[in-house]
Amino acid sequence: GAPSPRWADAAVLGIEALARLGEGTLTMADVDIALIAGADVPRALFDKVVGDLDAALPDVFSLKASLRERPAEEVATVTVQFTATRSPEGEVQLRGLLADERMRGAVDAFARARFGAGAVYTATRLDADAVPAGWSVRVLAGLAALSELAQGALLVEPERLEIRGTTGSTGAQAEIARLLSEQLGPGAEFRIDVVYDEKLDPVASMPTPDRCVADATAVLAGGKINFAPGSATLDAEAFRAVERLAEVLRPCIDVPLEIGGHTDSQGRAETNLALSERRAEAVRNGLMQLRIPVGHIVARGYGSAEPVGDNGTEEGREANRRITVRLRLPADGDGTATAQADATAAADDGGIARGQSPASDADDGDATAAQDADADATNLVADADAGDTETDAATDDADWTSAAPQDKTIRPRGRPEER
Repeated sequence: GAPSPRWADAAVLGIEALARLGEGTLTMADVDIALIAGADVPRALFDKVVGDLDAALPDVFSLKASLRERPAEEVATVTVQFTATRSPEGEVQLRGLLADERMRGAVDAFARARFGAGAVYTATRLDADAVPAGWSVRVLAGLAALSELAQGALLVEPERLEIRGTTGSTGAQAEIARLLSEQLGPGAEFRIDVVYDEKLDPVASMPTPDRCVADATAVLAGGKINFAPGSATLDAEAFRAVERLAEVLRPCIDVPLEIGGHTDSQGRAETNLALSERRAEAVRNGLMQLRIPVGHIVARGYGSAEPVGDNGTEEGREANRRITVRLRLPADGDGTATAQADATAAADDGGIARGQSPASDADDGDATAAQDADADATNLVADADAGDTETDAATDDADWTSAAPQDKTIRPRGRPEER
């Protein structure tokens, strides 16, 4: 019987390796595998094939590989090399000579820490007699330098070290030079061939504040933010629009923005003001649910204070029911004043609930009462007329009293029940 359930797998891998070499012998005794390559096999090919085989064999098998020596008069100088490549996708391959298992473990662990555990493929070969003293220092210094590049290649030899590739950092070349000088010591020879690509620069590729607002405009103009009557819960269609909004706002992490909620003029001004604020908060919460940092984003309700259409027509009222994204000016501080670059989407009454919980009515009551203390809110109440979709028809306007406190130190009382 086979000494291991995976003996056949190991045999296939060994035969495939021998075929790649072109000439040589393969011997398998229990779980010990001996691979001897012919004298005409190039050293670089031998190292690559043996490294791949050693990495692919099941753990229980042991591989011993050697390259037949040429006659003394034909022997050329053998070049000891270690190579590493990093692809545009971030995948890293390690190949070449290392001294022993301890060195291979250290190099592999270092690479995984620098490039990510799942991104590293190690296919190195062990030969303690071939590698010079200080080899591990040169290899690790080279890998540290390679980690400064978005993509590239590293070549390490006993007397030279070369690194080339592409970076998105303007200071990468200087940093690599500093790192190699410190690790390899004074007088060390190395060559750096690094090209800066602005497309890879995370700072240069960040959108401007105006671009962030313009992108939000395009997204919201192409999809409505829908709410059920009297509700601040996003429906399914609205949440899909929030997902699209999240994608364009994801790179705008340092841009101060405001999400504004707006209603038409039907109904009481205070009711509309509170509802618009909760709807703006719902959109902000939706972005947070999608893992968008929202520390730079504030939510504010405007009620019917900023109409963009005629509230005397259904079309105008629909245009006024909307969500906006604005750029907050540096002097705004609390976000109460904004630049007038709006990203607008209709906030249509009607839709289905997604099960997301926006800010509670109690919390909104506190925020609304604080705004009601302003003269601006007083004017809104005075301008309100006959009832909107959120108005309680059973409540007489003449009997209704504002819940806003006259003294700002008094907490507000509950406002009328909404539908």
